Amino acid sequence: YCARREIGETGRAHCIALRALVDRYMRPLQPVLGDDGPVIVGKCEIILGVNEALLQQLQGALATTSDACLLESVAAVARAFLTIVPFLRSYAIYCSGYFAALGRLAKLTADQGGTLATTIRRLEAEVAEDGGAAGAAGGFADLRLAACLIKPVQRLCRYPLLLDGLLAALKKATGQCGRHPAIELLLQANDK
Repeated sequence: YCARREIGETGRAHCIALRALVDRYMRPLQPVLGDDGPVIVGKCEIILGVNEALLQQLQGALATTSDACLLESVAAVARAFLTIVPFLRSYAIYCSGYFAALGRLAKLTADQGGTLATTIRRLEAEVAEDGGAAGAAGGFADLRLAACLIKPVQRLCRYPLLLDGLLAALKKATGQCGRHPAIELLLQANDK
């Protein structure tokens, strides 16, 4: 159950950070960032939508706690992950531009004589005040802009680890190493 719970909890935390990035940073900063906004936040709105849909599917799949439903629950988790495979390109685009985006943000912050830095600090203070409880409930308390910007990079790397953990827990709980449809689905999701 720990592996399944971790998938759900980290998924919620990821959505909280992405929601903060999109709603609390990207939208208010758009007038200041201008054409550089899409360069800095990339595909975050798409990534947020994909992850909110994934989380909704996972919540149903993770709701069961009985051993009898374990294999079906794991199959539902695998199917949920398979639904996001077509959208992983958005993650790849975001990740490939991450360091350039940080560089561009740093240059804009330096070029604007403190205006952008002041605006970011103000937004971070507002998010900390308003969203600190949501962040803490989601498993982390850091909702600063830089922390939110790195989340998609971290999450993309974490997906295979989460699925590997679930597979190991499933094999341990059931004693099965393969050829069960749930295990096959999980292996297929992890290979993507």
